[in-house]
Amino acid sequence: MGFNLKRFLRRTPPTALRQYFDARVTGLSDQADWDTPTQAQLDALFNAINATDQHDAVVANFEQVEHLCDSIGQKALQSVVAADARVLSLLQGAESDEARSITLLLTDATLFEHAVVAAYADRLRNGRSWSAFSINGSTAPGSGPRDLKALEAEIAAALKRPDGTVGKLKVESFERGSFGGTGTVGGANAHYAIYSEEMAVSDLAFQGNEPTRQTRRPVREVAIWYDPDGGTLDVVAPGGTLVREKIAQSFALNILGAKEQISPVLKRRFTLDRLKRPLAAESDAADGIRSVKVVLLRLAPVTGGFGRLTIEVDPSDRMDICARSGQWFRDADPLQWPEWHVTQAKLRVVFHREAGKTRDKTITIELRAPNGSNIREQIQQHQIISHKYLARWGLVAGYQV
Repeated sequence: MGFNLKRFLRRTPPTALRQYFDARVTGLSDQADWDTPTQAQLDALFNAINATDQHDAVVANFEQVEHLCDSIGQKALQSVVAADARVLSLLQGAESDEARSITLLLTDATLFEHAVVAAYADRLRNGRSWSAFSINGSTAPGSGPRDLKALEAEIAAALKRPDGTVGKLKVESFERGSFGGTGTVGGANAHYAIYSEEMAVSDLAFQGNEPTRQTRRPVREVAIWYDPDGGTLDVVAPGGTLVREKIAQSFALNILGAKEQISPVLKRRFTLDRLKRPLAAESDAADGIRSVKVVLLRLAPVTGGFGRLTIEVDPSDRMDICARSGQWFRDADPLQWPEWHVTQAKLRVVFHREAGKTRDKTITIELRAPNGSNIREQIQQHQIISHKYLARWGLVAGYQV
């Protein structure tokens, strides 16, 4: 879904909007009563933004802010500001994700850009353009100019364009924290953002009142991040596993000075069709799991195509999703269709309440065939439990590189 300026204005706290416009766009703050903003005033603000010659800059800023307003974006934001006590103190008082992101944009544009870059890469983790590698031993990134030049040359060669040419390439690096076992940010990962020039494309754009054909050269983003504590190297890049392996080998040799062969990290391959029938979800008492409920299943035809069917139940529903689907659809129950398979699932895991706590601890495990999940976004304790039980519950078919 594309960026919607009017939607963004509605859900962003007025104090954060006023903070932005006072700092960046002179005169627009007068378009709203910030103490008691109404829909009509927000509409007037929306029209004023569209009328100003700074419209494109405002929309670009707010679109980037929105990229940081989900769980992945907020974790990326926290990871890049973790070492800056001054910025952290400013962000702690923010009343929403939007307010926090706007505060960072206005306080430190460099850290804000790092957060956007980190969030982009994190969203692609565990996807088709991602690979992870293990490096023997813990080494620190080098800083010699020859190391970086060699890395740039070898990555440029690995990312050759379809016509065999090599475009411009720029590498930028920064440090970001990693999330530890308690969910807090610690450690220091090295994140390398690589910008690679693609082949020229021609499209139409208005110049004044006339559409004019223009030629531009898009830039694609590639990312490498190294965790020295875990000895792992993540690479996000198009082109397939072999391309990502070349990039990882170049980074390990030229930046880390690691001469040993890197090893691909094996990814679990999920088999979610097991969830077309009720899940017993047995667990050990020591792990404190009170209940496990499947709350969402998404199905697609085995033969492919664009058709999708989603079944979702409320977590408070006393019936499991299989029984509820049978009640809703009867003889046409899609969970009984052999030619449709489960491509995505959400499991809600509730833990027994800890002493002194007033609420149960709940996590949602999201699984996407063949090997996508949100497990790496959870704290270490919950990651261990997820790894332990997914295989026991029959949801892991094996491992693949």
